[in-house]
Amino acid sequence: MSNANITTIQNLYAAFGRGDVATIIAGLTPDVDWQTVGRQKDFPTLGPRKGAAQVQDFFQLVGEHEDFSDFTPREFYAADDKVFVLGSYNLKVKKTGKPVASEWVHVFTLKDGKVTRFREHTDTAQFAEAFAGGEKLGLARRFVDEVCNGRKLDAADALFSADHVYHDPGSPWAGQGPAGIKDVIGVYHRGVKDARWDVHAMSETGDTVVMRWTGSGTHTGELLGIPPTNRKVRVDGIWMFRVAGGKIVESWNCWDTLGMLQQLGVVPQMGQAA
Repeated sequence: MSNANITTIQNLYAAFGRGDVATIIAGLTPDVDWQTVGRQKDFPTLGPRKGAAQVQDFFQLVGEHEDFSDFTPREFYAADDKVFVLGSYNLKVKKTGKPVASEWVHVFTLKDGKVTRFREHTDTAQFAEAFAGGEKLGLARRFVDEVCNGRKLDAADALFSADHVYHDPGSPWAGQGPAGIKDVIGVYHRGVKDARWDVHAMSETGDTVVMRWTGSGTHTGELLGIPPTNRKVRVDGIWMFRVAGGKIVESWNCWDTLGMLQQLGVVPQMGQAA
């Protein structure tokens, strides 16, 4: 029975790895007692849950708040009706972009081949610290993930104030409010088919978030009046966001405009003849 229980739990981890939550839920008793030990006010996935429906909600919260780079169950032990699993994970909290790296212990209790009780013991202090005080960082992160890389321009309506002011010497035509940001990002969506913004670092000081980023892609459409060149471009920049009342009210974007024009062949490289 112990070996059979281990196999059952290993199958559930395999389902988690491929994003198959339905298989996990099917492996639980209807009244399953499920808990990641900790306070829910510190992090949304912590705390007790009862029943398969609440566990379904738990996995939805995991997807909304955690971005895993590693999740590895390493050791499995069984005794009577219990399976003990030792493992580790590395992830980023989506709201803030802050990392969490922790070892964990999972304890499953099984009845007739299904999980009737689950406990997770992990470094909840890391989760609380990574999640706390991240409203401003979360706004900037959502802007990159949803508006820039997700190409959901309308998401800007929830992130930027109606009188938001955008400062960028390379985009003097940008208007105020969410519409101005949509115009700016839309230009690059249309001109660079695979445009992507990668964030390397974010920090929050007072009412301001500072973000260091790299933009890349292939110039396949008209961009700032430049006909398509099909050249690949890569530029670095610093973006600052000032937040008030739960929205971005002002931002400053300073990036390597000259480098982009040189890569597109519009401006000569240093040392080349004009």
